Amino acid sequence: MALFWTEHLRRLRDALDAQTDLVRVSSAHSIIKGSSIESVIKQLLQGYLPKMFCVETGQIANRRNELSPQIDMIVYDAQTFPHLAVNVDSSVIVCTESVAAVVECKYTWATTKVHQHYKRFAKTEACRYGLFGHPGMLAGYFVLLVDAVSDPDVSSLKDSNRFVGVYSIKGNRAWSSPYNETAFTAHTGNALELFLHHIMYDSMRKRVSEVGGLVYTYQVVSGYLGWDAASLSGHSSTPQ
Repeated sequence: MALFWTEHLRRLRDALDAQTDLVRVSSAHSIIKGSSIESVIKQLLQGYLPKMFCVETGQIANRRNELSPQIDMIVYDAQTFPHLAVNVDSSVIVCTESVAAVVECKYTWATTKVHQHYKRFAKTEACRYGLFGHPGMLAGYFVLLVDAVSDPDVSSLKDSNRFVGVYSIKGNRAWSSPYNETAFTAHTGNALELFLHHIMYDSMRKRVSEVGGLVYTYQVVSGYLGWDAASLSGHSSTPQ
């Protein structure tokens, strides 16, 4: 089965490679190119991640009512957390406690842009309610690149509190730093397979059952919406 999986993902990588080349030739507009690669990766993640996870474009809100920058793909728990907003363009706003991982899709590596986006994302996302704020629960940050890159500067992405990974499809290389580590390990091989492996592992190791049930989730969401959870449950209000 392992050989089948590896061969299957090699074919997916080749198909994605060909599709991105076609998009590059047919459109000079960066927004169109970006949305095309996002569409392919979104479909891939929705097909392989457990159904408890939803994958959408949007923003993350924290308990201080701060919003993250726009994120290409948010992987979040849609079974136990409701949306805070669904916009007319189908993008969403979700509470940070629901987020397992985020993905940024790029054709090429741009150090300054990636680092600035990560800094704004991490500042917003880390501000969580209660036990959802444990470092082990923080969302992974994944950058998926189409083009080859030899040695990206990942120095400002070091964060022992979350999984961080950079993956180059055409370069067949990846750099990853798991939770509880700051050093990045370089990998050679099918970057798409490595990406799926890492995001599945990091997302699936985080479960709401580890920090509480749906009552606890409701209390967290009540804090965002300004509802008095205690008035209905008879228990203490939103976790601090």
